[in-house]
Parts: sequence; structure tokens; C-alpha cells
Amino acid sequence: MKKLAVSSVFAAVAFLCAPQVMEGQEEGGFLDWIHRISGPAMIGPAGSLYWQRETVRLRLAGAYLFPLCDDKIDPGHTFNLLSLRPSVEIPVQGPFEVSAGVDLLRFGGDGHAAVVKLSVPVYGQLRIPLGLRGNWFLRMALGGRYFPSFDTDDFGGAVRGLKTESGEVSLAAMLGIDHVRR
Repeated sequence: MKKLAVSSVFAAVAFLCAPQVMEGQEEGGFLDWIHRISGPAMIGPAGSLYWQRETVRLRLAGAYLFPLCDDKIDPGHTFNLLSLRPSVEIPVQGPFEVSAGVDLLRFGGDGHAAVVKLSVPVYGQLRIPLGLRGNWFLRMALGGRYFPSFDTDDFGGAVRGLKTESGEVSLAAMLGIDHVRR
């Protein structure tokens, strides 16, 4: 029962964590714009596969995301994000792990050419076993993601209020379920 209570508390905390602008990020950056159009997150399906090698786990994740609202996108334009992330997860102690990788991001949509960028996510995560068989895990992560600067002509002018002078760091949270086939 104690394990269920602790897992529930961690899950509730993860739900309360959402991408936030970090203090060092300039007002009006790309992630500010993402937060404004999506209030503050993008949503969509995601999935991953992983391979366990001794104490290191290699994961390949993919996602298709879209904003929850589009009042910052010019009429006649749409916006979506396709993400592919290879990453390495290293256990530290107990259920705590460190995860780092590289995101290949394709910002697409109608009315502008696709923009392809890389970002670097680094997370601390808990991977808590659920049940007695040990093949289901609750995975909660909290960390940061660095986005490099964007070019001034990215998105064909369809985005209002986008500053592109420097890279940005954003706080990010993740919640998921892992299943191990035995």
C-alpha cells in the first residue's frame, strides 16, 4: 500500500509540472511562442521502444504534437511537431535514473516550409515497478531541454512575436508507462 501511495504522490506532482520558461530565457523567444499558442503545452500521441544492455537502457521515442490553440498563428497556416529522440538512460540509485539524448524535430504545417532542428533533452527520471510481476513501470521525468536559435525566415513569417537571436532552455516534464515483454 505504501508503494501505491508514493507512486500516486509522484504521479500527482508530475501532472502539476508543465513546461515553464526558465529565468535565463529572453521574453518573446520561440518557446514563449509555443507556450502561448498551446497554453502551455502541445499535445499528441507518443511512443517509444527501448533495449536493455546490462545497466544502460537505449530508448528510441517518437511523437506527433500539435498546439491546443492557434491564436498566434496567422490565418491560412497550421503548426505541428514531429519528434524522433534517441536517448540513453542510466540507473543511478534505486528507481532514479538519468536520461539524455538528442531530439530531431520537424516543425511542419500548412502555409510555411518545414523547419528541422535539433534539441538536447536531459532528464532525471523515476522508473517505479507496478505490480508483482515486474513487467509494468511508471516512468516520471523532470528536466530541461536546450533549443538552438531559429532563423528569422523560419515559418515564413507565419508566427507573430518570435525572437530568434539565441538558443533557449525550457523546463519539461514527462509521464508514461513502460511495459517489458517477458
